[in-house]
Amino acid sequence: YQTLNFRQGGYAQNLADLLTALERHGIRLHAAPELSDAERLRRRRERLGQPVGAQWGAVFARIPGWATAWALGWAIYWFVLQLIMLMFSFNDENMRLLSGPIGGLAGGFLGGLLAGLLTMIALRHHAVSIRWRHMASAIRIWGFVGPIATAVAAGLVVIFFSATEPDCSALGFGECVGAIFGYAIGSVLAQVILMLFYAVIALLIIGALAGWLAVRHIRRLEPGILGRQSILVVLGWSAGGIVAAIASLFVMDIIHG
Repeated sequence: YQTLNFRQGGYAQNLADLLTALERHGIRLHAAPELSDAERLRRRRERLGQPVGAQWGAVFARIPGWATAWALGWAIYWFVLQLIMLMFSFNDENMRLLSGPIGGLAGGFLGGLLAGLLTMIALRHHAVSIRWRHMASAIRIWGFVGPIATAVAAGLVVIFFSATEPDCSALGFGECVGAIFGYAIGSVLAQVILMLFYAVIALLIIGALAGWLAVRHIRRLEPGILGRQSILVVLGWSAGGIVAAIASLFVMDIIHG
């Protein structure tokens, strides 16, 4: 069952906005007949005269929970990726199966701090209602949806770079050698830049997808999330994904010396 508390959080703000709009349009609200005019006026002023403010203590208290959920999700994320690389012989070091989850824990926690901060700022009026059941979605999203999205992105990278290789079918031997030589010289730096650019774009898209899934999950438990709040959550998860990836790779590089 969903319990709505109209005295705190975003629900109280929604109720105050509703009553203000009704009052502005001259719509009379039904009141209990046993109330005196003075009591009725006092209650109405109590509802309309107290703007609902964010409880910043609750906002910042939820951030470590988001970071913990991100850390667990990214540990699973890197373990699955390293396992896939080991299965397809892209990685022949079993040690990386351990360094992946360790780096994922560290990177996911740092990225989760940033994403949790922006998420809770967006949901600040709902902060008192946010619980672990809202945050736990990050484990499933990063642990299972993340590797699938990354595999799709990697496949697109392979297709893109295989399509840009020089075609020697209509060239002679000397022309083909010249084309390959020129392509090799000119493409080294370009490929590095393109790979970095593509990696950033892919992380932004994957993070946005993860943020969108998180918003869907939160809305099922916490109705009333507005569109502008969702946008900030998605942006926060995109930025958190980039931070988590960089920090994870940095920690794994330290482990491997």
